[in-house]
Amino acid sequence: MLPDSLDTVDVAGFARYLYKRRKLTVTVSLIALGITGVASFLSPSKYTATASILIEPPGGNDPRGATAVSPVYLESLKTYEHFASSDSLFRQALTHLHLRKAYSGVAIESLKRRVLKITKPKDEKILEISATLADPSKAQQLAQYISEETVTLNRSLESDSTSDLSGDATNLVQTARIRLENARADRDADLVQQPVTDVETELAGVTDLKVRVDRNLTDTNVEVAAVTARFISQRPDGSSANGSVTQGDLAALQAEVSALHQQSQTLAQQVATYSALLDKRKQQREMLDKEVQAAQAQYEAAQTRRTDMLSSAAFRSERLEIIDPGVVPERPSSPNIPLNLAVALLGSIFYSVLYLAFRFGCSRMQPVAR
Repeated sequence: MLPDSLDTVDVAGFARYLYKRRKLTVTVSLIALGITGVASFLSPSKYTATASILIEPPGGNDPRGATAVSPVYLESLKTYEHFASSDSLFRQALTHLHLRKAYSGVAIESLKRRVLKITKPKDEKILEISATLADPSKAQQLAQYISEETVTLNRSLESDSTSDLSGDATNLVQTARIRLENARADRDADLVQQPVTDVETELAGVTDLKVRVDRNLTDTNVEVAAVTARFISQRPDGSSANGSVTQGDLAALQAEVSALHQQSQTLAQQVATYSALLDKRKQQREMLDKEVQAAQAQYEAAQTRRTDMLSSAAFRSERLEIIDPGVVPERPSSPNIPLNLAVALLGSIFYSVLYLAFRFGCSRMQPVAR
């Protein structure tokens, strides 16, 4: 068992212990400050330039382009960080600004982590591109170049997407137009090659002629019946009250009836033929008209779809605009001498106190061990 004095923290004793050995803490702090100050002074200065890009949501007068600005939507905008942090874009920027030779021995990935920083502040529609280099002018140029190329890349992707959609819609319109032109050409050719009006005229003429022939046939049959009755009713000597009727007269009338009957049958066949031909041509004409109507509807639908695609292209994705290309920094971002000295001072005091606490604890344990 340890004495009760060891079970509790002797704050007053520890404070007196620290005060007696304050020189150690001061010495360590001065040494840390000196080393940190010299190292910070000898370290090369680096400058950080920051360019800002505004991410504008799809908008406009079209309600379909309105995007609710919600936390989920704002979080989805972090995707644009990948636009600016592309390895190929960073390599292109180094080549454009002639910086690759200065870092020829450093891998692109490592150099990008040291030089480039892409951030999107939470709940904001801002993309910040920071470049850190020893040359402040080059740092600003690098940040501005990355931001400009990011905006260009976004517009290029949007333009390509719009072009693809427009091309597909244009192909649909072209296909529908060809179908409509072919349907109209077939209908016009049918109007010339198989006219309906001529058949209707012929049918009307034949039908009218058959009506007259049938009327004559009916009248002739009535006359044959009357003559036959008179022939039967006349006296043996051939006399009759209404005049005599010979066998030749009756035969002539019967021959006329037979001729009219034959002519009526012939005309009936012609009426049937013309009627069938007229029905066939009308059906063909109706099919061609329906094809023209269907092609016209397809063409109008394709045009409407293309118009909708083109009008909605501006509301499909966000628009990036540079609101701050950055300025040439006048004060180095590193080394931050005041910050380094403050960290060194606090660190030296902390570890000195920790060391003295350890020594103080050991000194209290020694009597017990003995």
